[in-house]
Amino acid sequence: MNKSLIISFLAVFSVLPTHAAELTLDSPVTEAGIGQIVETKLVLDTQHEAINVVGGEIFFPAELLEITAIKDGNSIISFWIEKPHLENGRIVFVGVIPGGYTGEQGPIFSFQLRTKQTGTAVITVGKGVALLNDGQGSNAPLSIVNSRLAISSDFPIGSLISEKDVYPPEQFQPEIARQPSIFDNHYFVAFTAQDKDAGLDHYELLEKRALFQPSFKQGKLVTSPYLLEDQELKSWILLKAVDRSGNERVVVIAPTNVRFYERPSFIVLILIAVLLLYIVGRTKRKKARK
Repeated sequence: MNKSLIISFLAVFSVLPTHAAELTLDSPVTEAGIGQIVETKLVLDTQHEAINVVGGEIFFPAELLEITAIKDGNSIISFWIEKPHLENGRIVFVGVIPGGYTGEQGPIFSFQLRTKQTGTAVITVGKGVALLNDGQGSNAPLSIVNSRLAISSDFPIGSLISEKDVYPPEQFQPEIARQPSIFDNHYFVAFTAQDKDAGLDHYELLEKRALFQPSFKQGKLVTSPYLLEDQELKSWILLKAVDRSGNERVVVIAPTNVRFYERPSFIVLILIAVLLLYIVGRTKRKKARK
């Protein structure tokens, strides 16, 4: 091939637009009335790239809108470096996706906005960043699609554009383990739960030695991994996941290191045996009196 032709081809190829990952603020409505609550989602289109870190800030005009809820349920983010939260009048977030994510409509999180007065509210993503899952944390080209909401007095006041979350977090399975590099090889419990609606708020944990499973009262606020107080593993472990709507899911781990005669099942058998001996003895005494 002619050398000048190759140079021309490379020159044209070099100016072709590259695909950029896209963060989009997606709302079901573009118009609303005063006092309405509108839910907006932040979604990621990776444009066929594998993305493993996403972060940024979301800005909104405080005179027109106020945040009433932030939900990270059903997110493609597995681990939050900074869970989506309000900070100085903006939503801040940084999340990690181990192994990377490739897709077109990956939900990052959503938030609810209540309209306060008429006007045009522009909701924007600032300081957006996406890192490639290439082992080097390279920056991925990133484009932003912002959202615009027209607030009018012509709409009915106070109508709600969302549904109340009444569902608890999903079932999850905590694991007891120990590793030399974690808590000096002491036993800990690791856990993670998912909530597809409001998102998780916190975990509570209770350790209690008891004959039978104790009821869950107020537990200790914990994060994963959690160093167990009972290193003999003779306690019941009750772990509660609570979402941002107050819905709860309790998971129970039975004592794993008790002798056979300390197990509730063995004690129940002993009690049954004693009861049977009592009944048999009483029957024999009655027959002896006749």
